[in-house]
Amino acid sequence: MTSSLSRFLTYLIFVTVDSYADLIKGFKWRQKKFSISKPLVETIDRLTSLMNQNDVKAKKYYDNLIALRQKVGRLERKPGANLN
Repeated sequence: MTSSLSRFLTYLIFVTVDSYADLIKGFKWRQKKFSISKPLVETIDRLTSLMNQNDVKAKKYYDNLIALRQKVGRLERKPGANLN
């Protein structure tokens, strides 16, 4: 597993309550990316779009992980264990 995939999955799956508190304490609004002068609807649309993109990336990483696990499982099988 690549280090970026590992970090991404760790972030998605193993976020602890303490890290949520740290995240909230250190939160800063990205004004360059999400201008406060724009209407709220536009900001929400942009955030929703980014969340959907992240969902697609997470699904792709997950599908790749499952495919790799299946491949490892096939490679680890003993040649004599085939019932055919």
